[in-house]
Amino acid sequence: MSTSSLLNAASQHNSLYPKEAVRFFDQQMIAHYADSGYQLMTQAAQSAMDVINQYYPNLRSVLIFCGQGNNAGDGYVLARLAKQQNIHVQLVNLADPQRLKGDALKAYQDWLAVDGLITAFNEVNYRPAQLIVDALIGTGLDRNLNSQWLAVVEKINQSSQPILAIDIPSGLDADTGHVWGGAVKADKTVTFIALKQGMYTGQARDYCGEIIFKSLAVPAEIYAQYPSAVNLLSWSEQKLQLPKRSATSHKGTHGKILLIGGNRGMSGAVRLAAEAALRSGAGLVKVLTHRDNLSIVATPHPELMVTGIENEEENIQSYLEWADCIAIGPGLGRDNWAQNLLGQALRYEKSKVLDADALNLLNQFNSVDLSHSVLTPHPGEAARLLDVDIAVIESDRYQAIRQLHNKYKSTVILKGAGSLIADSDQRISVCPYGNAGMASGGMGDCLTGIIATLLGQVELGRIETAELAAQLAVSIHAKAADSAAKAGMIGLLARDLMEPLRSLIND
Repeated sequence: MSTSSLLNAASQHNSLYPKEAVRFFDQQMIAHYADSGYQLMTQAAQSAMDVINQYYPNLRSVLIFCGQGNNAGDGYVLARLAKQQNIHVQLVNLADPQRLKGDALKAYQDWLAVDGLITAFNEVNYRPAQLIVDALIGTGLDRNLNSQWLAVVEKINQSSQPILAIDIPSGLDADTGHVWGGAVKADKTVTFIALKQGMYTGQARDYCGEIIFKSLAVPAEIYAQYPSAVNLLSWSEQKLQLPKRSATSHKGTHGKILLIGGNRGMSGAVRLAAEAALRSGAGLVKVLTHRDNLSIVATPHPELMVTGIENEEENIQSYLEWADCIAIGPGLGRDNWAQNLLGQALRYEKSKVLDADALNLLNQFNSVDLSHSVLTPHPGEAARLLDVDIAVIESDRYQAIRQLHNKYKSTVILKGAGSLIADSDQRISVCPYGNAGMASGGMGDCLTGIIATLLGQVELGRIETAELAAQLAVSIHAKAADSAAKAGMIGLLARDLMEPLRSLIND
């Protein structure tokens, strides 16, 4: 392979694909590059064996579960390779061998040819196994597991041994990350040919463990035939796009951010958003909040300019004109006070971040231009915006964010495990950072403040696009949480992100 092909193939570590594309790549490899499908299967199994030797170097016993199809074929070849290394192999076959065909059948026959044995599921001895390998079901699954296969998956998950999934954890949808009734919870997944988009968002984060990619030497020419519409964000690349400060800069050159929120009794959200805006580099931050919250918001942060608003009909035109970017929603509420402020902000043609109650009220305002806005719904808010159940959103987060983008013609961030960002070119970015400690109040408010600051930099020409600002903000937010969680995820507070946030923005 040429040097350029190697470099382009390496870039596939950031490209995510649907299973249709992976099948295409597989077919092209067999047709033009591999001697046969069985050679490619053997190459995949050897890559899995290499992973086992790297991460489990003293392995003496392995338990392999095989199903039907090429994923099972990978498992049979892996069993043969392990046996050649004098590793004791228990192999459980859940499918009728007479239904195997093609490369999977050959892999099964080659296993028998080296005196390989098949162990019945009810006769498995889990105790000596130091590793369990899941080669049950590959990327083609599109329906719920039946009771027999679900029982096997549950038994695997109940074991105390580490679990390695081959290509994808069985029961997980390769396109969406949806779990079909149940799925293997792997400690590691070795995946082949291309990265599957469903493995990086939503429920998949609970099942894939560490994902190890083996391209099987697919050349760049094949990848180029099916361009990816989904990419995985990489902080090492993103941080190079952060704007630098010149020695002669002043507060006006780093953005004037207007935050609107904090209805009566709801001051915390807008306080967090405002502090995050400051910590992420905003030059000036002004807060419009309910008059009752004036001292609560202003006192801890003398750097903020805080104005109290009580009148439900108050005109805020002068504040909107002052700002480079407007963020509205944290603690906004849904009463007349909130609707008045949101209505004025929406009608003002300036970059905006809409979060929380601004999203919950959004469908009350028709014919507003949101093309310069960033919407930041969590799954519940996304469900309300699209008038569907939350389960519909979570069953296919990629489809949900495309629908949101098409409806509002704006940059959209669908928050959650593996947050998604949709841009104006119909491309979707996936954030691989973040942790379960972020499941606490105020995290989304911090993100709003970070986005507002970086979106303000777009207005000042220091960041190229709103999409890039959104991608940077999501990664910075998640990376700050990962840094803060080093002391433990449980009990992680939104304000714990402020110091690591400052470090990251200076990276």
